[in-house]
Amino acid sequence: MPFFSAGFTLIEAVVAIAILMFTIIGPITLAQRSLSASYYAKDQVIAYYLAEESVEYLRNLRDGNRLKGNPWLQGANPCFSSGGSSYCGIDPSNFMGSVIVACSSVNSNCRLTYHPGNSVYGYAYDGSGTILSGWQSSLFSRRVSIMRPDGALPTGAENEVVINVEVSWQTESLSPQTFKLTENIFDW
Repeated sequence: MPFFSAGFTLIEAVVAIAILMFTIIGPITLAQRSLSASYYAKDQVIAYYLAEESVEYLRNLRDGNRLKGNPWLQGANPCFSSGGSSYCGIDPSNFMGSVIVACSSVNSNCRLTYHPGNSVYGYAYDGSGTILSGWQSSLFSRRVSIMRPDGALPTGAENEVVINVEVSWQTESLSPQTFKLTENIFDW
């Protein structure tokens, strides 16, 4: 009478488990990478809009100054820089009463805060560097400088300046990222 095995051998079971693991791990890894890429893309879009917001504010400041008969760069002096050596922060949300803020020792890298109720970014710090109630720390820092096309410090008498905006952030475990936007604006 021949002897027949009624079950799997240990080797067959190990091979079956290995095949099952590969078929499960592949899609899970793909889903995880897709999710990480979508978070990174979201942060890139936010960084672009934060940079563009500063440029649009400065264009609006220029236009408003000209319509009022004021010098076209009036009010932008805290952002004046020589070779990009000094920076300011621009907070169009204006929750703190000052739209152009100095990147001071309290907030030297111009770290933005986020207000989840209003879905806006701003610089909501008190004098000691504590984030105000209702605001939370964000991933993003935004620094703005204004200089002449030759890199020199603006005097306010020129007809063209260069706006440099740098938005920095760090997504999850990736290395720090930076988005830079440079825009020339002219006196009209």
